[in-house]
Parts: sequence; structure tokens; C-alpha cells
Amino acid sequence: MAKTDAKSNFGVRGWIFVIYSFLTFFFTTATSDSISNLALPALCEKYGWVYENMVSWKSVWGWITVIFLAACGQLLRKISPKKTATVLALIYGVGAILLPHVSAKAIFILIYGITGIGATVWGQQLNGALTSNWFPRKKGLVIGWTTAGFPLGSGLGVLLYNLISRGGQNMPLVYHIYGGIIVILGLVVAFCITDYPEQCGCFPDNDKNMTREQADAILAQAIEASKKSIWTPKKMLSIKESWFIAISNGLSLFFCGTMSVLIPRLMAAGFSMQQAIPIMTVTAVLGGVGSYVMGLIDTKWGPKNAMIFMDILAIVASILNIISWRPGIYIAIVFTGMVLGGSANLLMSLITSMWGRYSFINAHGVLLPINQLLGSAGTITVAQVAARYSYSGAYIVVGIVSLLSLLFILPVKEDSILKYEKEAGYERPELHDGLE
Repeated sequence: MAKTDAKSNFGVRGWIFVIYSFLTFFFTTATSDSISNLALPALCEKYGWVYENMVSWKSVWGWITVIFLAACGQLLRKISPKKTATVLALIYGVGAILLPHVSAKAIFILIYGITGIGATVWGQQLNGALTSNWFPRKKGLVIGWTTAGFPLGSGLGVLLYNLISRGGQNMPLVYHIYGGIIVILGLVVAFCITDYPEQCGCFPDNDKNMTREQADAILAQAIEASKKSIWTPKKMLSIKESWFIAISNGLSLFFCGTMSVLIPRLMAAGFSMQQAIPIMTVTAVLGGVGSYVMGLIDTKWGPKNAMIFMDILAIVASILNIISWRPGIYIAIVFTGMVLGGSANLLMSLITSMWGRYSFINAHGVLLPINQLLGSAGTITVAQVAARYSYSGAYIVVGIVSLLSLLFILPVKEDSILKYEKEAGYERPELHDGLE
């Protein structure tokens, strides 16, 4: 494998993609979080809906999203990620604009579902496919930049909502702005981004060590060769590495569920509400920093080592929260931000590293639904354990789950997929285009 540097020299078109991808994560997270936590209570009061019933649809749509991920994963083997991203962005944006004006419960639930499904399929699945195509070697660094939008959108989104809506007095304006920006992002991906960098005169990883003609010829040959990939859903599900990676990363997402009890947990530890809210915002900002740091670790030492490091941080943070020692809680906040930033990065990077640029869609379409199935249980599990037992009990569960995540990733060998391909007589195109 060629040596990868840790410089963010992505080129102009590469940076356009990085900024676009960051903004999709930021605004889908900000939109989804503000709907559940801020807009929905106000709309329930206005229209007489029962909040507990309406917010439960978030979990329902979370499970339905798994079906969409699996279906889209197979469709992306035949259709363009760029075109699919354009359509989903426009639907999402229009849905966000209409959302505060819907008084019919059934239509609101439908739009609520569109924002939930779109955030995962458009943001994670399609950005993952495009990232793999554009940055096969620098994917860890790029993902570190782009997925910083997750924690920043969660933490700063609340501040933006209150600022734009003037404390909730002009709530529709928030979604008009969010929806408008998302529509613009749909136009950006339609006119400024291509499925492969070679299609717009650029080079993978912005590496100009080959001529334009060589790059075009290699891409055409590789796309044709990728159609013969052995990585069908049946083959993916037949190997232990698929299960270990999907389960490990899915379990690592459990830790993100601690954000749902962070403020009451801090108050139980002696912090006031006025202290707890800024700490939550700081945690989100640290998540943005953590995303970049995890990307650097990934780029220099590989995604598996970054995953191991993240799980260790999650275990230590859980222990510090169980002890409930104030200086330890401050340390745990830093570690929590790092884990939040890294948890969204590493599945995409592991898949690109192990299955390669041209089989990414095949592998990601199978592993992401399993990952989502496990990860979506984190928030409700943490909240229920905290409510029925204690916050320490919730962190005991999260610590054990983080340990399991570590145990599942340790046996994974990053060169194992190449061995399966050799046994099947399949030679991936990357071995000849210099991107492996």
C-alpha cells in the first residue's frame, strides 16, 4: 500500500466536496435534533398532539431506515451516487421547509420520517460512496473533516435554532433557512461534484503523478472490472470479518446514547443547569475536534488502530462517570467529545481500506444496515437504564458494550479481504491503478 501523507491538500474541487459533505452532516443533524427536541413540543402544544406518541416515531423511522439502507446499498451498484444524492437533498430540503406548516398529523409523521431516513441515507451512505471514490487513500483525513459536522450540528444547532427563532417565537424561519441551505447543497452536488474525480478533470486524492489520459483509461478499466466484484450480499454475510466490523462499529455507537442523559447526569453530579448546558455545547465542539484527530490517527496508523483507541477512550470515560469524581468528569467530557467525533468516521474508512475503492458500495450497503440496527438502540437503552436504575448503571452498560466493541475489532486483519479475493481468483482494479 502506498504511503499516505496527512496533509489536507485536496485541491479546489476536492475541498468543494469536503465542505459540501461537512454541511450535509451539520444541517441534517441540526434539523433532526431541533425537530425532536425543540419544534415538536411546540407543535404538539399547538395542534393538541401527544408528544410521547409523536417522538416515538423517531425510533420507528430508525428501524425503517435500515430497510432503505439495504435497498439503496444494492441500487447504488447500478445507479449514480451523485444523482441519488441530488434527488434526496432536494426532497429533504423541501420537506424541512414545509414541516412547520403541516397541521395534519399523518403528513407531519411522513415528513418527520423523510428527515430521519434522508439524514442517514443521503448523509452517511451516499457521502461514504463519494468519499471512497474521491479519496481512496486519504479517506481517513477527509472523513475526519466532514463528520465533524455530526457533533457540531448537534451542539451548535440548538444555539442556531434559538438565535434564528428568537427563543422559539419564529420557529418556521429556522426550517425555511435550513431547508433552503439543504436545497442549495442539492444543487452543489448536481453541478459541482461527480461520482469520480477523473470525470471532472481531477485525480484521486488530488495525486497528479499520472497523466490525464492515464487516469481516464484506468478509471474506465476499473469500473468495468468492478462489475465482476465477488462481494455480493451473500458473500459479504458469509465471512466473519463483515460481522466483526459491523458489530464492533455498531456497538461503539452505543456510547453516543450518553448524550441523551448528559445534562441530567451532570446535574446529579452537582452541576447546575446553567453549568450543564455550556458543558454539553463544549462536548459537541470537542466532537468536531475529535473527528479531525481521529482522522489523523486513521491516516497515520490505520482505521483499525483508530477504532481500538476510540473504544479505549469510551471505556475510560465510562469508568470516570461511574466514579462520579468531578475532575474525572471533566476528563470524561474531553474523551466523550473524541468518541463522538470518531464514531461516525471509522466504518467508512475500514470498508474503503479493506474492500477498496471499487467494491466500497457493495460492502457498505451490507454493513451499514447492521451498524444502524445496533447503533440505533444506544439512545433508548441508555435512557431506560438511567430512568429505571441510575446514571452510574447506564455508564456500566455503556462501558461493557464499549469493551465488547473492542473485543470484536481486535481479531480483524486488514489484509484478510485480499486473501479471500485471491482464493476466488478475483484481482481488484486498485492493484493496477496505484490506489491500493
